[in-house]
Amino acid sequence: MRTSRGNETREDNIRFVREKLDEADAVLIGAGNGLSITEGLHLFADNQAFEDLFGDLKQRYGIRCILQGMGARWPSEEEKWGFWSRLAHHYCGSYRETQVMADLKKIVGEKDYFVLTSNGEGHFERCGFAPEKICEAEGNFPRNWFRVVRSAAARCRFTWSWMKILYRRPGAEHAWKLF
Repeated sequence: MRTSRGNETREDNIRFVREKLDEADAVLIGAGNGLSITEGLHLFADNQAFEDLFGDLKQRYGIRCILQGMGARWPSEEEKWGFWSRLAHHYCGSYRETQVMADLKKIVGEKDYFVLTSNGEGHFERCGFAPEKICEAEGNFPRNWFRVVRSAAARCRFTWSWMKILYRRPGAEHAWKLF
């Protein structure tokens, strides 16, 4: 087993990892918040992406990051589900494969693999990783969210007027978009 001597270059490290991948029978992919951050979902950041998506809620309620919005005591069900549906739509419904995921698929290549992730956005499956080879330790946000909606619909006689609360575009007070 090789140990770091502290004088390896980045290229040395990449070469070493490539050799080990080539020798491996299978690849275990572990992914957490760092992967989400590289894809633009930074739960803790008050950054431009947060401002673009939730600037109106930041101004109105003082939330400074997605995590605060997730735990907020919203003044109404409409505001609560407006936040959650906006989050789900942007990070799940509108998701397109990023270069990071394309590179990861290229690195894995034709090798057998398994994904263990704490990320719940469903990005691995949407990028072509086989669902039976993915363990989302904290659940699958889009799948779980739609279960909640279906369950609420069954209990509450969901109507189209209620569906309007599911997604409201930021910056447009009365411009509704259903997805």
